[in-house]
Amino acid sequence: MRGALALGLCLPLSAGLAQSPDPSATDLFRAYRLRQFDQVSSQLAGVRDFGALRKQIAREGGAWPLEARAAFLLEVADAALQRRERPMRTGPEVGLFEDACQTARRLAPLGEFDSAWQAAALSVLSAPYAAGISVDGHLTHMRGRYDEGQIAMKRAMPRERLSWHEATQVQPTLTGPAQHDMNFAFRSRLGRAGMRDVVKLFETARRYESARAEATLRQAALLATWEEHGEALPLLAEFDGLSDDPWLRHMAALLSGRSLEAAGRGTEAQAAYRSAITLQANGKAARLALASIVFASGGREEADRLVSEALTEQPGPPDPWSEFLGGDFRFLDARRAAMREHVR
Repeated sequence: MRGALALGLCLPLSAGLAQSPDPSATDLFRAYRLRQFDQVSSQLAGVRDFGALRKQIAREGGAWPLEARAAFLLEVADAALQRRERPMRTGPEVGLFEDACQTARRLAPLGEFDSAWQAAALSVLSAPYAAGISVDGHLTHMRGRYDEGQIAMKRAMPRERLSWHEATQVQPTLTGPAQHDMNFAFRSRLGRAGMRDVVKLFETARRYESARAEATLRQAALLATWEEHGEALPLLAEFDGLSDDPWLRHMAALLSGRSLEAAGRGTEAQAAYRSAITLQANGKAARLALASIVFASGGREEADRLVSEALTEQPGPPDPWSEFLGGDFRFLDARRAAMREHVR
Protein backbone atom coordinates (compact mmCIF):
# COMPACT_ATOMS: atom_id res chain seq x y z
CA MET A 1 0.00 0.00 0.00
CA ARG A 2 2.79 2.44 0.92
CA GLY A 3 4.53 1.69 -2.37
CA ALA A 4 1.36 2.33 -4.30
CA LEU A 5 0.85 5.62 -2.50
CA ALA A 6 4.43 6.65 -3.19
CA LEU A 7 4.04 5.78 -6.86
CA GLY A 8 0.85 7.83 -6.96
CA LEU A 9 2.74 10.86 -5.68
CA CYS A 10 5.11 10.62 -8.63
CA LEU A 11 2.30 10.77 -11.19
CA PRO A 12 1.10 14.01 -12.76
CA LEU A 13 -1.69 15.67 -10.83
CA SER A 14 -4.18 15.09 -13.63
CA ALA A 15 -3.40 11.37 -13.66
CA GLY A 16 -3.74 11.17 -9.89
CA LEU A 17 -7.19 12.72 -10.06
CA ALA A 18 -8.40 10.67 -13.02
CA GLN A 19 -11.44 8.56 -12.23
CA SER A 20 -13.42 6.20 -14.36
CA PRO A 21 -16.68 7.79 -15.51
CA ASP A 22 -20.02 6.73 -14.14
CA PRO A 23 -21.81 4.10 -16.25
CA SER A 24 -24.37 5.54 -18.63
CA ALA A 25 -28.07 5.17 -17.94
CA THR A 26 -28.54 3.34 -21.25
CA ASP A 27 -25.82 0.80 -20.49
CA LEU A 28 -27.17 0.20 -16.99
CA PHE A 29 -30.72 -0.25 -18.25
CA ARG A 30 -29.60 -2.62 -21.02
CA ALA A 31 -27.79 -4.79 -18.46
CA TYR A 32 -30.80 -4.66 -16.19
CA ARG A 33 -33.12 -5.93 -18.92
CA LEU A 34 -30.62 -8.70 -19.65
CA ARG A 35 -31.12 -9.68 -15.99
CA GLN A 36 -27.52 -8.95 -15.07
CA PHE A 37 -28.71 -7.74 -11.68
CA ASP A 38 -25.52 -8.33 -9.71
CA GLN A 39 -23.51 -6.39 -12.27
CA VAL A 40 -25.97 -3.49 -12.19
CA SER A 41 -25.99 -3.43 -8.38
CA SER A 42 -22.20 -3.37 -8.32
CA GLN A 43 -22.06 -0.49 -10.80
CA LEU A 44 -24.72 1.50 -8.95
CA ALA A 45 -22.72 1.15 -5.74
CA GLY A 46 -19.92 3.11 -7.43
CA VAL A 47 -21.98 5.92 -8.98
CA ARG A 48 -20.72 9.32 -7.83
CA ASP A 49 -23.41 11.61 -9.28
CA PHE A 50 -26.96 10.30 -9.05
CA GLY A 51 -28.27 13.71 -10.10
CA ALA A 52 -26.57 13.34 -13.46
CA LEU A 53 -27.76 9.76 -13.79
CA ARG A 54 -31.33 10.88 -13.08
CA LYS A 55 -31.12 13.47 -15.87
CA GLN A 56 -29.81 10.83 -18.26
CA ILE A 57 -32.72 8.52 -17.45
CA ALA A 58 -35.20 11.36 -18.05
CA ARG A 59 -33.52 12.22 -21.33
CA GLU A 60 -32.94 8.72 -22.70
CA GLY A 61 -35.61 6.58 -21.06
CA GLY A 62 -38.76 7.84 -22.74
CA ALA A 63 -38.99 4.79 -25.02
CA TRP A 64 -38.08 2.20 -22.38
CA PRO A 65 -40.81 -0.34 -21.54
CA LEU A 66 -42.73 1.00 -18.56
CA GLU A 67 -42.53 -2.06 -16.31
CA ALA A 68 -38.78 -2.44 -16.76
CA ARG A 69 -38.28 1.31 -16.34
CA ALA A 70 -40.32 1.40 -13.11
CA ALA A 71 -38.35 -1.52 -11.66
CA PHE A 72 -35.01 -0.09 -12.76
CA LEU A 73 -35.79 3.35 -11.33
CA LEU A 74 -36.78 1.83 -7.99
CA GLU A 75 -33.46 -0.01 -7.77
CA VAL A 76 -31.50 3.10 -8.77
CA ALA A 77 -33.40 5.07 -6.13
CA ASP A 78 -32.66 2.44 -3.50
CA ALA A 79 -28.93 2.52 -4.34
CA ALA A 80 -28.92 6.31 -4.21
CA LEU A 81 -30.77 6.46 -0.89
CA GLN A 82 -28.23 4.12 0.65
CA ARG A 83 -25.49 6.60 -0.24
CA ARG A 84 -27.14 9.67 1.28
CA GLU A 85 -25.10 11.32 3.98
CA ARG A 86 -28.15 12.48 5.93
CA PRO A 87 -31.95 12.23 5.67
CA MET A 88 -33.35 14.92 3.41
CA ARG A 89 -36.74 15.48 1.81
CA THR A 90 -35.21 16.77 -1.42
CA GLY A 91 -32.35 15.85 -3.69
CA PRO A 92 -31.73 13.46 -6.59
CA GLU A 93 -32.12 10.39 -4.33
CA VAL A 94 -35.66 11.40 -3.34
CA GLY A 95 -36.34 12.55 -6.90
CA LEU A 96 -35.40 9.14 -8.27
CA PHE A 97 -37.88 7.48 -5.92
CA GLU A 98 -40.60 9.91 -7.05
CA ASP A 99 -39.73 9.19 -10.68
CA ALA A 100 -40.12 5.48 -10.01
CA CYS A 101 -43.52 6.05 -8.41
CA GLN A 102 -44.75 8.21 -11.27
CA THR A 103 -43.68 5.56 -13.77
CA ALA A 104 -45.44 2.81 -11.80
CA ARG A 105 -48.65 4.85 -11.68
CA ARG A 106 -48.77 4.82 -15.49
CA LEU A 107 -49.18 1.05 -15.46
CA ALA A 108 -52.42 -0.89 -15.18
CA PRO A 109 -53.18 -1.18 -11.44
CA LEU A 110 -53.63 -4.43 -9.53
CA GLY A 111 -51.66 -6.55 -11.99
CA GLU A 112 -48.92 -8.97 -10.96
CA PHE A 113 -46.12 -6.53 -11.70
CA ASP A 114 -47.94 -3.69 -9.96
CA SER A 115 -48.36 -5.77 -6.81
CA ALA A 116 -44.71 -6.86 -6.83
CA TRP A 117 -43.48 -3.31 -7.47
CA GLN A 118 -45.63 -1.74 -4.73
CA ALA A 119 -44.47 -4.32 -2.19
CA ALA A 120 -40.81 -3.68 -3.07
CA ALA A 121 -41.37 0.09 -2.87
CA LEU A 122 -42.83 -0.26 0.64
CA SER A 123 -39.75 -2.20 1.72
CA VAL A 124 -37.50 0.55 0.38
CA LEU A 125 -39.58 3.17 2.20
CA SER A 126 -39.18 1.18 5.43
CA ALA A 127 -35.38 1.20 5.18
CA PRO A 128 -33.56 3.29 7.81
CA TYR A 129 -31.69 5.07 5.00
CA ALA A 130 -35.00 6.17 3.44
CA ALA A 131 -35.91 8.32 6.45
CA GLY A 132 -37.08 11.71 5.23
CA ILE A 133 -39.44 10.37 2.56
CA SER A 134 -43.02 10.49 3.82
CA VAL A 135 -44.82 7.18 3.51
CA ASP A 136 -48.27 8.80 3.67
CA GLY A 137 -48.14 10.33 0.20
CA HIS A 138 -47.28 7.00 -1.37
CA LEU A 139 -49.95 5.11 0.52
CA THR A 140 -52.63 7.21 -1.17
CA HIS A 141 -51.67 5.50 -4.44
CA MET A 142 -51.89 2.04 -2.88
CA ARG A 143 -55.50 2.02 -1.80
CA GLY A 144 -57.25 -0.86 -3.48
CA ARG A 145 -54.03 -2.88 -3.30
CA TYR A 146 -54.07 -3.16 0.51
CA ASP A 147 -56.93 -3.17 2.99
CA GLU A 148 -57.30 -0.49 5.64
CA GLY A 149 -55.62 -2.63 8.26
CA GLN A 150 -52.47 -2.96 6.20
CA ILE A 151 -52.57 0.75 5.31
CA ALA A 152 -52.78 1.63 9.02
CA MET A 153 -49.80 -0.63 9.70
CA LYS A 154 -47.70 1.04 7.00
CA ARG A 155 -48.61 4.48 8.33
CA ALA A 156 -47.74 3.48 11.89
CA MET A 157 -44.28 2.03 11.27
CA PRO A 158 -42.31 5.28 10.65
CA ARG A 159 -44.02 6.86 13.67
CA GLU A 160 -43.29 3.74 15.70
CA ARG A 161 -39.56 4.15 15.02
CA LEU A 162 -39.68 7.80 16.11
CA SER A 163 -41.58 6.96 19.29
CA TRP A 164 -39.02 4.28 20.21
CA HIS A 165 -36.30 6.90 19.75
CA GLU A 166 -38.11 9.33 22.05
CA ALA A 167 -38.71 6.66 24.69
CA THR A 168 -35.09 5.54 24.85
CA GLN A 169 -33.36 8.92 25.13
CA VAL A 170 -31.03 9.32 28.11
CA GLN A 171 -32.91 10.99 30.93
CA PRO A 172 -31.36 13.92 32.84
CA THR A 173 -30.13 13.34 36.38
CA LEU A 174 -32.41 14.35 39.24
CA THR A 175 -29.72 16.75 40.45
CA GLY A 176 -29.83 18.80 37.25
CA PRO A 177 -31.27 22.31 37.01
CA ALA A 178 -35.00 22.49 37.73
CA GLN A 179 -35.73 24.14 34.37
CA HIS A 180 -33.97 21.30 32.54
CA ASP A 181 -36.03 18.74 34.44
CA MET A 182 -39.23 20.64 33.59
CA ASN A 183 -38.27 20.72 29.92
CA PHE A 184 -37.65 16.98 29.97
CA ALA A 185 -40.99 16.34 31.67
CA PHE A 186 -42.71 18.41 28.98
CA ARG A 187 -40.93 16.46 26.21
CA SER A 188 -41.84 13.21 27.92
CA ARG A 189 -45.53 14.16 27.96
CA LEU A 190 -45.35 15.07 24.27
CA GLY A 191 -43.62 11.77 23.55
CA ARG A 192 -46.28 9.79 25.38
CA ALA A 193 -49.01 11.65 23.51
CA GLY A 194 -47.30 10.76 20.24
CA MET A 195 -46.98 7.15 21.37
CA ARG A 196 -50.73 7.02 22.00
CA ASP A 197 -51.34 8.28 18.45
CA VAL A 198 -49.27 5.39 17.10
CA VAL A 199 -51.13 2.97 19.37
CA LYS A 200 -54.40 4.16 17.80
CA LEU A 201 -53.07 3.28 14.34
CA PHE A 202 -52.13 -0.19 15.56
CA GLU A 203 -55.56 -0.58 17.14
CA THR A 204 -57.11 0.25 13.77
CA ALA A 205 -54.86 -2.31 12.07
CA ARG A 206 -55.81 -4.97 14.63
CA ARG A 207 -59.43 -4.89 13.44
CA TYR A 208 -58.33 -6.56 10.20
CA GLU A 209 -57.27 -10.17 9.94
CA SER A 210 -54.51 -9.32 7.45
CA ALA A 211 -52.63 -7.13 9.96
CA ARG A 212 -53.88 -8.34 13.35
CA ALA A 213 -50.92 -10.45 14.45
CA GLU A 214 -48.11 -8.01 13.67
CA ALA A 215 -50.13 -4.97 14.78
CA THR A 216 -50.81 -6.63 18.13
CA LEU A 217 -47.13 -7.42 18.55
CA ARG A 218 -45.99 -3.92 17.60
CA GLN A 219 -48.55 -2.25 19.82
CA ALA A 220 -47.36 -4.33 22.77
CA ALA A 221 -43.71 -3.62 21.96
CA LEU A 222 -44.27 0.13 21.83
CA LEU A 223 -46.19 0.16 25.10
CA ALA A 224 -43.45 -1.87 26.78
CA THR A 225 -40.80 0.53 25.49
CA TRP A 226 -42.66 3.30 27.30
CA GLU A 227 -42.72 1.00 30.37
CA GLU A 228 -46.47 0.39 30.13
CA HIS A 229 -45.97 -3.31 30.85
CA GLY A 230 -49.43 -3.70 32.40
CA GLU A 231 -50.92 -2.88 28.99
CA ALA A 232 -48.32 -4.78 26.98
CA LEU A 233 -48.59 -8.17 28.68
CA PRO A 234 -52.30 -8.83 27.92
CA LEU A 235 -51.63 -8.02 24.25
CA LEU A 236 -48.68 -10.41 24.18
CA ALA A 237 -50.82 -13.11 25.78
CA GLU A 238 -53.47 -12.48 23.12
CA PHE A 239 -50.86 -12.81 20.36
CA ASP A 240 -50.20 -16.46 21.18
CA GLY A 241 -53.07 -17.71 19.02
CA LEU A 242 -52.73 -15.20 16.19
CA SER A 243 -49.79 -16.41 14.11
CA ASP A 244 -47.58 -19.39 13.29
CA ASP A 245 -44.87 -17.16 11.77
CA PRO A 246 -41.60 -18.07 13.59
CA TRP A 247 -40.25 -14.52 13.21
CA LEU A 248 -43.31 -12.96 14.87
CA ARG A 249 -43.52 -15.69 17.50
CA HIS A 250 -39.86 -15.20 18.41
CA MET A 251 -40.40 -11.47 18.86
CA ALA A 252 -43.54 -12.06 20.95
CA ALA A 253 -41.62 -14.43 23.25
CA LEU A 254 -38.69 -12.03 23.56
CA LEU A 255 -40.94 -9.06 24.32
CA SER A 256 -42.96 -11.13 26.79
CA GLY A 257 -39.73 -11.98 28.59
CA ARG A 258 -38.74 -8.32 28.81
CA SER A 259 -42.12 -7.23 30.19
CA LEU A 260 -42.36 -10.17 32.60
CA GLU A 261 -38.86 -9.41 33.87
CA ALA A 262 -39.77 -5.74 34.35
CA ALA A 263 -42.85 -6.85 36.29
CA GLY A 264 -40.70 -8.94 38.64
CA ARG A 265 -41.89 -12.28 37.28
CA GLY A 266 -38.44 -13.77 36.75
CA THR A 267 -39.36 -17.45 36.38
CA GLU A 268 -41.92 -16.68 33.67
CA ALA A 269 -39.46 -14.34 31.98
CA GLN A 270 -36.85 -17.12 31.79
CA ALA A 271 -39.39 -19.44 30.19
CA ALA A 272 -40.29 -16.78 27.63
CA TYR A 273 -36.64 -16.14 26.73
CA ARG A 274 -36.02 -19.89 26.34
CA SER A 275 -39.02 -20.13 24.03
CA ALA A 276 -37.63 -17.24 21.95
CA ILE A 277 -34.25 -18.99 21.60
CA THR A 278 -35.98 -22.20 20.48
CA LEU A 279 -37.82 -20.27 17.77
CA GLN A 280 -34.74 -18.49 16.37
CA ALA A 281 -31.24 -19.96 16.44
CA ASN A 282 -29.69 -16.52 15.89
CA GLY A 283 -31.73 -14.79 18.58
CA LYS A 284 -28.82 -12.91 20.12
CA ALA A 285 -30.96 -10.45 22.10
CA ALA A 286 -32.92 -13.30 23.69
CA ARG A 287 -29.71 -15.15 24.64
CA LEU A 288 -28.20 -12.06 26.25
CA ALA A 289 -31.41 -11.30 28.14
CA LEU A 290 -31.60 -14.87 29.41
CA ALA A 291 -27.90 -14.83 30.33
CA SER A 292 -28.43 -11.75 32.46
CA ILE A 293 -31.35 -13.17 34.40
CA VAL A 294 -29.69 -16.60 34.79
CA PHE A 295 -26.44 -15.04 36.02
CA ALA A 296 -28.35 -13.03 38.62
CA SER A 297 -29.83 -16.25 39.98
CA GLY A 298 -26.42 -17.96 40.23
CA GLY A 299 -26.27 -19.88 36.94
CA ARG A 300 -22.87 -18.62 35.87
CA GLU A 301 -21.90 -21.52 33.60
CA GLU A 302 -25.12 -21.31 31.60
CA ALA A 303 -24.81 -17.53 31.44
CA ASP A 304 -21.26 -17.83 30.05
CA ARG A 305 -22.44 -20.32 27.43
CA LEU A 306 -25.34 -18.09 26.38
CA VAL A 307 -23.11 -15.04 26.02
CA SER A 308 -20.58 -17.04 23.99
CA GLU A 309 -23.37 -18.25 21.68
CA ALA A 310 -24.69 -14.71 21.29
CA LEU A 311 -21.25 -13.39 20.32
CA THR A 312 -20.55 -16.21 17.83
CA GLU A 313 -21.66 -15.55 14.27
CA GLN A 314 -23.90 -18.32 12.98
CA PRO A 315 -25.17 -18.96 9.45
CA GLY A 316 -28.82 -18.26 8.84
CA PRO A 317 -31.19 -15.30 9.10
CA PRO A 318 -30.30 -12.30 11.28
CA ASP A 319 -31.58 -11.74 14.80
CA PRO A 320 -35.21 -10.56 14.46
CA TRP A 321 -34.55 -7.97 17.17
CA SER A 322 -32.11 -6.20 14.81
CA GLU A 323 -34.79 -6.08 12.08
CA PHE A 324 -37.83 -5.17 14.16
CA LEU A 325 -37.90 -1.39 13.72
CA GLY A 326 -37.21 -1.76 10.00
CA GLY A 327 -40.76 -2.98 9.47
CA ASP A 328 -41.19 -4.14 5.87
CA PHE A 329 -37.48 -3.63 5.15
CA ARG A 330 -36.81 -7.23 6.15
CA PHE A 331 -38.77 -8.36 3.08
CA LEU A 332 -36.80 -6.25 0.59
CA ASP A 333 -34.62 -9.01 -0.89
CA ALA A 334 -37.55 -11.36 -1.47
CA ARG A 335 -39.80 -8.61 -2.82
CA ARG A 336 -37.12 -7.26 -5.13
CA ALA A 337 -36.57 -10.77 -6.48
CA ALA A 338 -40.32 -11.09 -7.15
CA MET A 339 -40.32 -7.74 -8.96
CA ARG A 340 -37.32 -8.76 -11.07
CA GLU A 341 -39.17 -11.83 -12.29
CA HIS A 342 -41.35 -9.49 -14.35
CA VAL A 343 -38.48 -7.58 -15.96
CA ARG A 344 -38.28 -8.29 -19.66
